[in-house]
Amino acid sequence: MKTYYNSQDIIRIKALLILLGLLFITLDMTAQGSRDLSNLIGTWTFDHTFSFSEKEASVDEVLNANVELKLRVEAAYINRKITFNANGEYQQVLANGETTKGTWREGAQNTVVIEGPNGNSYVQRIGQLTKTKLILIPVASKETKPVIPRWHFTKI
Repeated sequence: MKTYYNSQDIIRIKALLILLGLLFITLDMTAQGSRDLSNLIGTWTFDHTFSFSEKEASVDEVLNANVELKLRVEAAYINRKITFNANGEYQQVLANGETTKGTWREGAQNTVVIEGPNGNSYVQRIGQLTKTKLILIPVASKETKPVIPRWHFTKI
């Protein structure tokens, strides 16, 4: 059975793509307090092979139906690098060299909050954090749905 998407679905996907400029980061916290975030400090590169394999079928259908959109999504993720500095500075660099700087801080309820240069704050959950591996789980809002549900990163 073929699934058709209305313009509202497409608008939601486009809105999500706009939000991709800034990364959401969420951390699991221990019951006694905050998690040791020392492993988070450093530069991480996006692992598109693992991350893209976790897309939902409905997202794949929309992207496959619009090649231009699919290429823009891939370009926004492939070879993306993110850096968390110990002083609270954050930087994201896309493959085309486009750089976004901001700040990051530990948030409430197992989260890390990224604040971009425009003052908007974004949140993600950390599914896994080791010295070499980071899995980020975007926190979806009612209006948006993550294109990629789990972002896999490897420390450089």
